[in-house]
Amino acid sequence: MRMKGLTHQSLWLDELHTMNEADPSLSWSELFRYLKCCDPHPPLYFITERVAFSLFGHTEFVARSISALAGTVSILAIYLLGKELANKNLGYIAAILVCVNPYNLFYSQEARCYIFAFLFAILSYLFFVKLIKSPKGKNLIGYAIFILLLLYSHHYGLFVLVSQASIGLLFMWQERGAERKRMIKFFALSAIIVIVGYIPMVPFILEVSRINSFWIVTTDTAFLQTYFNEYFGGSAILKTVLIGLLLVFVVRVTQENYKEPGKLRSNPLLSAFLILLSWVFITVLIPYIRSLLVIPMLYPRYTIVILPAILLAVAYGIELINNNLVKWIVLSLVVILSLVNIIAEKKYYSSVSKTQFREMTAFITSENKANYPIINQLTCWHQQYYLKRSGSKAMTVTGDKEVIIDSILSGKAKFGQSGFWVAGAHGDKMISDEKAKAIDTSYILLMQKDFYDAWARLYIARDQTAKNIIILTENDFIDGALLPADKIVAIWNGAIRSRPVSLQKAEYSLSILARGDKGGGVYPHLNIYINDRKLADFFVSDKMENRSFSFDNPVAGDAVIKIEMDNDFFQPGLGDRNAFISRIIFELNTSK
Repeated sequence: MRMKGLTHQSLWLDELHTMNEADPSLSWSELFRYLKCCDPHPPLYFITERVAFSLFGHTEFVARSISALAGTVSILAIYLLGKELANKNLGYIAAILVCVNPYNLFYSQEARCYIFAFLFAILSYLFFVKLIKSPKGKNLIGYAIFILLLLYSHHYGLFVLVSQASIGLLFMWQERGAERKRMIKFFALSAIIVIVGYIPMVPFILEVSRINSFWIVTTDTAFLQTYFNEYFGGSAILKTVLIGLLLVFVVRVTQENYKEPGKLRSNPLLSAFLILLSWVFITVLIPYIRSLLVIPMLYPRYTIVILPAILLAVAYGIELINNNLVKWIVLSLVVILSLVNIIAEKKYYSSVSKTQFREMTAFITSENKANYPIINQLTCWHQQYYLKRSGSKAMTVTGDKEVIIDSILSGKAKFGQSGFWVAGAHGDKMISDEKAKAIDTSYILLMQKDFYDAWARLYIARDQTAKNIIILTENDFIDGALLPADKIVAIWNGAIRSRPVSLQKAEYSLSILARGDKGGGVYPHLNIYINDRKLADFFVSDKMENRSFSFDNPVAGDAVIKIEMDNDFFQPGLGDRNAFISRIIFELNTSK
């Protein structure tokens, strides 16, 4: 599940931070400088990615494979922790829940540090529990190693450490005599090792502590409920079942007949309850208070460190069901509901949910044979990974796009006079209508395409188009329904034809800007003809998009383009299938 469709989606903004910062062509000092100034996370994940890139290549697959591997190992890790808290059965149930957990799955396929935080939170608690139950050297070393790995993976590891210290003090207080002294000794030694091991992180922590403004919004008082919903894919039915299982766990803890009520280590159920409770609430309490008093710092993915505790509590609720048949029916129900959420509701493996930097950059690169400059106001730096990978030689420009366009239109800019791209992603708004009208006086919008959370537009100077480009707009068709307000011509049924255009004997690139309304669940299918010679066919979508293809014009002379919709459909309640053409462009291939 974690390797399937690993590169189905583009890397999004945060992942491109990883790709650019851990680029093996940069020096190690540049990586650490980025982490201090621009991406305030501990360095472990980025160091791991940097080494992997050096060994296996600077690719999406390598980047996400590190996370997929960590996510897979976390299944084994939570089995071991469940087994340590209670028994093998709890471990198996918890491992199965992690297998199908949407949150773990998502971050197992994202090139960011959050799945490391999930994994090392589990392993640190595994050896923490071992150290409580059996204070000895190997458990001390294991705990110190994994809590340090957590601290070097995400800053929320500090809050996990506080939760462990709190519950550790409670367990030590419960003991008497030599056993208490033994626990104090081993926990003190582990504290010394962790403090010494964490000293290199002090500069990073100081940088983070100086942040006085952040993109995270004010924390809602109902954040735990919101986060819980997100951890499990937003499925209302699944959430209801899980809350019921958590209640089973809590009720059984209160009803249990404990052997030695004063000794926690003698009561596994009570010990597990207190450990999981402190893991969740103490870990989020500190960032919640700081969010209220200093600066908002609570965000769902940062709290992934508490998700293992919630999954273990749910698993314990299932394990405490006395009837084995009912127990496995309930577990199966949770698994089925989780898979339905992942595959059917979220369409995780087929839908697009990440900004399409890759697709947007590929479109620009494929259509940018003249290497027109690319203006990208917000995400120019992030786009560099895909531009570099595609071999683009185009100049990239960042800054206020409308100010840059003004400088091009006024002739002050030393670039973009022949043409330029404007691109945006991650919520960046397109140019204003007012600015588009200003551009229209000197430039023609030659190419445009919209992607998920991204877009690109190509403007060519009008004097350039006169040389080797012919543009047909809505007024150049002799039939079809002209919709002047929208500057499009509609095909209600049948076909439309253009005015004759004079073509040379040469190779041309033909680009059609079109969209459609679907009927009966299907979009219009268009056939493209020149002088009754079929050149291409395609389905349009609901977005106005370019479709391009090349053809050889064998004889110089006039040509008429015909666009035919061959699947007209209308039925009340099921829609009316229509196509809309905005522009047709003939571009002479001058490379031959």
